[in-house]
Amino acid sequence: MRRLLYLCLLCLLPLLAGASATGTAPAPGAASATERFVLGVLATRPLPLVEQEHQPLADYLAQQLNAEVQLHVLDDAALNRALERGQIDFLLTSPGHYMIVRRQFPLAGLLATLIRQDNGQQTTQLGGVIIALAARTDLRTLADLEGQRIAALPPRTLAGYQIQAYELLQAGFDVQRDFAFTHFEHHDAVVQAVLTGQADAGFVRTGILEALKLEGRLRAQQLHVIHAQQHPGFPFLVSTRLYPEWAFAAMERVDPLVARRAAAALMLLPPGHPVTQGTQIAGFAPPQVYIEVEDVTRALRLPPFDAAPEFTWADVWERHKNPLLALAVSFLAIVALLGFSLWHRRELQRQRDALDRLIQLWPQPMLLIHQQRFVQSNRAALALLGLEHEHELLGRTPWDISPPQQSDGLDSRQRVQAVLDAVQHGQVTRLDWDLSQRDGALVAVEFTLLALEPHAAQRSNQRILCGWTDLTLRKQTERLLQQHADNLARSNAELEQFAYVASHDLRQPLRMINSYVQLLERRLADRLDEETRQMMGFVTQAAQRMDQMLVALLEYSRVGRLGEPMEALSMREVLDEALRFLAPLSAETQAQIRVRGHWPELLISRNEITRLWQNLVGNSLKFRAPDRAPQIEISAAPDEQGWRFEVADNGIGIDPGQFERLFRVFQRLHTRSEFEGTGIGLALARKIVERHGGRIWVESAGLGQGSRFVFFLPTQSPDSAHAEPQS
Repeated sequence: MRRLLYLCLLCLLPLLAGASATGTAPAPGAASATERFVLGVLATRPLPLVEQEHQPLADYLAQQLNAEVQLHVLDDAALNRALERGQIDFLLTSPGHYMIVRRQFPLAGLLATLIRQDNGQQTTQLGGVIIALAARTDLRTLADLEGQRIAALPPRTLAGYQIQAYELLQAGFDVQRDFAFTHFEHHDAVVQAVLTGQADAGFVRTGILEALKLEGRLRAQQLHVIHAQQHPGFPFLVSTRLYPEWAFAAMERVDPLVARRAAAALMLLPPGHPVTQGTQIAGFAPPQVYIEVEDVTRALRLPPFDAAPEFTWADVWERHKNPLLALAVSFLAIVALLGFSLWHRRELQRQRDALDRLIQLWPQPMLLIHQQRFVQSNRAALALLGLEHEHELLGRTPWDISPPQQSDGLDSRQRVQAVLDAVQHGQVTRLDWDLSQRDGALVAVEFTLLALEPHAAQRSNQRILCGWTDLTLRKQTERLLQQHADNLARSNAELEQFAYVASHDLRQPLRMINSYVQLLERRLADRLDEETRQMMGFVTQAAQRMDQMLVALLEYSRVGRLGEPMEALSMREVLDEALRFLAPLSAETQAQIRVRGHWPELLISRNEITRLWQNLVGNSLKFRAPDRAPQIEISAAPDEQGWRFEVADNGIGIDPGQFERLFRVFQRLHTRSEFEGTGIGLALARKIVERHGGRIWVESAGLGQGSRFVFFLPTQSPDSAHAEPQS
């Protein structure tokens, strides 16, 4: 918006200037020839120099306003008195003094900002310069000024004191405490004080050094600038950040139209005009924003901000609303946290009291461990140890009430410390343990340990809940079960040995019977009638069937007894080997056999698994429907922790009520006239599968619906499941 106003003003300036240049009747708002205005200029250098520099400006304004303009060059005190008396119409002053005037005296408005020049470069900004003798090489930075004597203008001046003091304040110094100031009335005196040694350093406005050199009153090598700064396009030596240049304002008593004509005249000051000859005045620019100057005076607590303002609660709220809201939220948060902390502490105490009651009332032995020692126990724990009073146990460690070594040979103390360390990391631990009772007898228990504060910052301060379960009865039961298992294993071994011996030894008499019957049949062939010949055939067939049953029984007893080692084999290769044995029967029955799925490598016995496949696939070939060729599908698929294998066919099917009989020894569902067999094949299959840690079962919808034999084998080695797709 300000830029838009500037553009509008610049568009009106030629019209205003043209109206003033006609020399005819004054335009509306023009001053009469007898009207007189006073231009007040703040003196920061000797009065004659300032008057000489600014008299052309007063003459120019008089010409443009068609009125008399008198120049009054005054120091700030005299200028303020003239303003109070209403003796000033136009004011050209420093930014700092302008901020004071703006608050103390009514203004018609800020008309323009001064443009200074040096060596052809122009600027609407000023800064402060900190100077010292060139020989003072010890004064280069702001920190070097601490404790030094400094010459400066009075604190009310912006570029002669405030700007430099603000830089020192921002650097962390206490301006009043860390430096010794001597104040002078104008910049020339400050420079002279530094040159003569009255001061170690001095504060002056930008442009002063250049003006003194231009006047021939200062040589270039006499002084150097402390904390020199570089600002692009700024023509003067400077030690600080930059602020708006001097302000040109009109007092409230000036007619607004006259003020606007004065502003137009200032903006249209032509190049080469006497005002700009031999001075640092290059012209005037639209008014700048002086809020940064206010920040400086506020920070230094200088007029007009040297007195604490009267604040109402509304002012406090308006100025500090966000911090107050943050403070209120913080206060509420603190109150809430305190309330939560009190509630949490009470809740913890309530939980501890509940835990104490639980421990005391629990029927099983229960204790609390803190820093590896028992700090609480119930009556059940004391009774298990044969103790009467709690103090006999409290303060002792778990290894104090244990034998030096456990039944597994491990040191009790080392093992307890390792277990407690694991529990403190959040693990629930159970282990069998031997405790020493009061009379020295050992009692077996199951230790259960649980950290009550697994996320505590210091694990050594955790409380550990400890429970004991008396294992005396369980140990006795385990010993009895082990004895029964040993007896059963010995009995099974004896039975298997008996079956092997019996089947092996009984085959010899059967072979003799069969041989002698055949011999008698040949010798008496011409004397045997048909009935006798048929009876001898029955004897031969019975002996052969008996031999087949003995062979099957012998094979059944050999499963797991031949000592064949388990090895990692491909189940597909073993299946293919079994199918080669069955190839003649498969061709005879015109069977269609399809193999699908992914086939693993498992830890198995080659001969036994080959026999298993022969029995299952052979049954599908044998128990086929008379009106259709066998269709057999063999598949493999991964299952939970193992593999599932299936042999499905379209054969005669099985009555679901007969499933349990199928896998028993010598159990047959069909007569020998229907299907040959010994009734031991599926029992052998089940024994092979169970020896490999698996299980086998059958599925069928009923007679004539086909059947599906399924067995599961576990993955016994991580490297045994190299599954490859097969077709």
